[in-house]
Amino acid sequence: MKTHVSERAKIVIVSFICAYIAKCFFDYGSSWLYEQTVVSYEEGWHIYMMREQIALHVFSAVVAFTTALIYHPTWRIGIYSGIAGALTFRLIDIWTYAFASKAWLEYRGFFTPILSATLIGGVFGFLAVSRQFYKTRA
Repeated sequence: MKTHVSERAKIVIVSFICAYIAKCFFDYGSSWLYEQTVVSYEEGWHIYMMREQIALHVFSAVVAFTTALIYHPTWRIGIYSGIAGALTFRLIDIWTYAFASKAWLEYRGFFTPILSATLIGGVFGFLAVSRQFYKTRA
């Protein structure tokens, strides 16, 4: 007996798996970055937060690109997969740190990371499926 899994469910499953794996790598790298930055500099906290923001954008792009490459039956679904992957990564990040520190949430906000993840996910999701897009347009 075959079971039918919808496109949305597949996108959610793939994006969650990619985002969770990326979050594990990000947390490991973030703890290393914290040890290197805050111990070395007197004003290390601000430098650490700036570097972590850059790393979050890079990881969001990698997750979006990877998710779109893994699941893209059509180029549109590939873009949706990329956006879902980046959003899932950023939502996991917000969830894990927002409850730990109120100052963290005030420093980063909520809507700016979501908006940036959507834009990064769309751009890198499109880059992942651009060959498929141009083949269908030709």
